[in-house]
Amino acid sequence: MLAYENNDHAVRLTGASALNLATGLASALTGTALVQFRVQDADYVDVVGETWPQTMMYIAGSLGDFIGVLRNEVVLQVGATYHFIATVDAGPDQYAEWDIPLPVLTRH
Repeated sequence: MLAYENNDHAVRLTGASALNLATGLASALTGTALVQFRVQDADYVDVVGETWPQTMMYIAGSLGDFIGVLRNEVVLQVGATYHFIATVDAGPDQYAEWDIPLPVLTRH
C-alpha cells in the first residue's frame, strides 16, 4: 500500500480474516464485519485532516475484501513514516488488527 501526497485514494484490505477464539480457526470476513482504518504517524498518533476511524465497505462477492477512502485533506508528508491501521470486529471473539506501512510519494 502507498499514498501520494495531496491525492484522494481508494484503500483496500484484501483477504481479511479474523481468528475465531471459540474455534481457533480463521474466518473469512463478509459484509457483517465492521472494518475500520486510521492513519498514524511514526509515534502512532492519528494524523490530522480526518475524523478517525473511517469505515471500510465490504466488496460484495469477495472473501474478505474491503475498500475505503483516504481523502486528500489528510496531511501526509513525503519521506515521513506512517502506519495504516486496520481493525476488524466480526462479532464475539473475532477481532483482528493490521499495521501496514504507508509510504508517501510525490506524483509526477
